[in-house]
Amino acid sequence: MARELFGEYTASLQSRLDFALAVQRSASHVADEVFGRILSAPVFGDALFTAGGTGAGKTTAIRTSSQTRSLISEAAIVYDSNFNSLASARAKVTMALEAGLRAIVIFVHRHPVEAYLQGVLPRALVEGRTVSIEGHLRMHRDASRRSFVAREPSPTTRKPRSSC
Repeated sequence: MARELFGEYTASLQSRLDFALAVQRSASHVADEVFGRILSAPVFGDALFTAGGTGAGKTTAIRTSSQTRSLISEAAIVYDSNFNSLASARAKVTMALEAGLRAIVIFVHRHPVEAYLQGVLPRALVEGRTVSIEGHLRMHRDASRRSFVAREPSPTTRKPRSSC
């Protein structure tokens, strides 16, 4: 996570809780910039994206599934996110496709209550990564909507622009 680049944030569990909101936009900007730089160089293969609500288990799912472990090891880039923003999701997939990569979006679903109780809360206590209940529910709703929009066929070719 790009947040880990900020020393004040990573100093302690308490500092993670105190500075999470303060570093969020900067960390997102850093991640976007690195993504763009990687794609500006010659790259081949797949761009692997995760999508799903907070606490759904996206990172765990792609690391532990035998089907996705090989995708990760062979991917030109992995963008572990939630795809809750339509503009951002479309932009990332479009950038990958324009770089000549195949975009693969892996959507991970977990019931929002289970995700909060067994994913978000334990992670907050251990890692200091917090999410409000309202934000959690919004991300689950929006990630579900956005990941499938990113999969719609291209209006010019009518071929799928990504695969799930």
